[in-house]
Amino acid sequence: MFLILGMIMELSLALILFGPIVAPVVYAAGLEPLQLGVMLLVNVAVRLATPPVGNALFPIASVVTVDMSKPIKELLPFLAIKFAVMSLIGVLAFITLFVPQMFGMN
Repeated sequence: MFLILGMIMELSLALILFGPIVAPVVYAAGLEPLQLGVMLLVNVAVRLATPPVGNALFPIASVVTVDMSKPIKELLPFLAIKFAVMSLIGVLAFITLFVPQMFGMN
């Protein structure tokens, strides 16, 4: 949900508006709060590289003076990796919880 919202509106605004609605549903589904936070950070990285917002995409295209389609085509493999990482974080909780559990945090 935040992936789509992040593409059309500022992510901080989306978190403020929809966070209180989504968080209880996500926690009831079995995700940890840390998992949700890491997934939201990956969403921010995806939002920075996708139009229409593309805060990192537009400056790159203007500095290099190329058409917008060229950087978008070059970013597609990296976006696929980010989607895969986000899916793994959602499915495999130990990826995000390993280090905190080493320090005795739950």
